[in-house]
Amino acid sequence: MQKRISFLLLLVAFFASVPSLPAHAANFSVSKVTVIDDKKIALSFSDMLSEDAVRVRIIRTKDSDTIDVLSVVRDESDRTQAIITLTDRLDASSSYSLVVISAKSSDGRTITDGVDSIAEFATTASLVHAPETMTG
Repeated sequence: MQKRISFLLLLVAFFASVPSLPAHAANFSVSKVTVIDDKKIALSFSDMLSEDAVRVRIIRTKDSDTIDVLSVVRDESDRTQAIITLTDRLDASSSYSLVVISAKSSDGRTITDGVDSIAEFATTASLVHAPETMTG
């Protein structure tokens, strides 16, 4: 019995001394969604993005309508973030699902677990409207 307890204590001491994985070895994933205004969203990732294109799909929860994305551009001032510009406006006081279809970290990792590619977000009643742009 004493040998068994000593062995268990030795195992506990060993596993307590094993270092955890460094942050860059964890899964590459979506970490945060921030609504900037009704046509622009900031999408943050767990690590810096590569030069490769980021592709996303946004779905309004109440009716499962897809919100058209005009562009997704890596934010050069924060390389863990991409700025999404929408063709259509988001609705105030609504919830949405964002799914990353493709994204790659600066060290070549992709999102491998489906749960790491999905983020839920909601807009407030006081959602800021994007300025109108002139065309033509």
